[in-house]
Amino acid sequence: MATIISHNIISPLGLSSNDNFKALLEGVSSIVSCQGVHEGMRPYSASLFTAEANKELAIEGYSRYEALSIQSIKKALEGVDFDLSSSETCLILSTTKGNIEQLEKDCSINISPASAAQRIADFFEIKTTPITVCNACISGVSAMLLAQRLVDAGVYKNIVVCGCDVQCEFIISGFQSLNAVSPNPCCPFDIERIGLSLGEAVATVIVSQSHASAGWKIIKGCVRNDAYHNTTPSPVGEGCCMALSQLALKNNDDIAFINAHGTATMFNDQMESKAIESADLSHLPVNALKGYFGHTMGAAGIIESIISMEALDAGVILGTKGFSIKGVSGKVNVITQPVKTNKKSFVKIISGFGGCNGALLMSKETHNNDQSKLSEYKKISTIKIVNNRVLINGAELEVANEGKALLKELYTKYIGNYPKFHKMDLLCQLGFVAIQILLKDLESEAKRNLAIALFNSSSSIATDKEYIKTIADKDNYFPSPALFVYTLPNIVLSEVAIKEGINGETTMYLLPQKDEYVMTQVAKSTFADNDVKEMVVGWIDCFNESNFIAELSIIKKLE
Repeated sequence: MATIISHNIISPLGLSSNDNFKALLEGVSSIVSCQGVHEGMRPYSASLFTAEANKELAIEGYSRYEALSIQSIKKALEGVDFDLSSSETCLILSTTKGNIEQLEKDCSINISPASAAQRIADFFEIKTTPITVCNACISGVSAMLLAQRLVDAGVYKNIVVCGCDVQCEFIISGFQSLNAVSPNPCCPFDIERIGLSLGEAVATVIVSQSHASAGWKIIKGCVRNDAYHNTTPSPVGEGCCMALSQLALKNNDDIAFINAHGTATMFNDQMESKAIESADLSHLPVNALKGYFGHTMGAAGIIESIISMEALDAGVILGTKGFSIKGVSGKVNVITQPVKTNKKSFVKIISGFGGCNGALLMSKETHNNDQSKLSEYKKISTIKIVNNRVLINGAELEVANEGKALLKELYTKYIGNYPKFHKMDLLCQLGFVAIQILLKDLESEAKRNLAIALFNSSSSIATDKEYIKTIADKDNYFPSPALFVYTLPNIVLSEVAIKEGINGETTMYLLPQKDEYVMTQVAKSTFADNDVKEMVVGWIDCFNESNFIAELSIIKKLE
């Protein structure tokens, strides 16, 4: 069973998991109020490394993001004995923007998180292709879920899972453009909450095969899409409730608490409260940790899972810093101060842009595991779109245009009457058109539980460069919320889910280069979700208006 045999957190609160836990137990927060780096930026709250800490953690030849990841992985590997260079070992990174702060200095460099993942893998002499999960704020939970599936199925014996994000003007300005950032430390679930606090940190878990009863187990996980909006969660928490319901928690008396996302934004906390109530879990204590660390984005799911493990190891449920008076309508029991417990299981929930919602059940107790091997599948239909060619099920389609105009031609011919298409960035237009053509003969009921797993190497680089232009000139500073949303590559999944009412698992993965073996294993592992019978899977990369490719398939699980 997938067991966490070691872990580490490096944050402004400490350099180890235990140091960070002790700080939280004492009620210490690293969030401070910050001034913008120039007049165009409003004040904001954040948990940031000091200049001294950045210097101490730096590694020559590596970016800040890469160095932090390496330092955390090194600490997690202390005392762990397995061959990193073995074909049975894999590295999974989780992040939202990776090396994005480097793009502010030089727009010509390759800052894709997939390239950074390869450099990190090379540092540790890991030979297998590193996988980066780039699924907005649920990336860490999605990465841990992928690790559990691949380890339990025997694809790898050991997986290093590391989540990291660093803060910079690109990210801060983007969240401010959405009016989502509080100038003061955040207040999860509180009646006076007005927005999130940002944070930077890194966390690592080593997930291994184990038949021993000791150790924390990733029992089960689930990802579901709201199919509601790119940046706003479903008001009733439909996706979050569906993810929770898949964990079969109602008869589990050993669950100590639910660790919520708790961003302290108006919509997220309200949604989570309704989802918990709808899943009939209102009796469980709930806590949120953003008041200590801030929102650490791609690291959040891993950090908060580690702290929850440390807390139950110490026999305690941590309180929710910043919470005083309940400000949500859902029936939830938010814990304010540490509470003793002897239970050994917890649930982690998390949500993010792109309508994605994740849930994990973690326990020190051994549970039955119904996944022993990966499911096989067959291809139902295929599509390939490049700059000036389109092939559907291997047959070439006659087209009159190329580049961006080709996508508009395909939209007009096969879709039409969906004006939002014209507001999408190029990556989303490419994926939207390709998947819509694939789905045209799929029944509505099949679409509801459809999973989508897309891979690329470039993340959202084309739109990243466009967004940089809106903040580069300090005399003409206008951070664009419309562009910022599309600097998350998983938004392509959201656009399709909203149009088609898809509530299944949706995840974006980044690879240094196309790797059919890895893509196949990830696709097969997704069928571990028993509701998934069919899925869209494939490669979609977009560098500019004349350099893009979508090579996608619908696959069907063989029973």
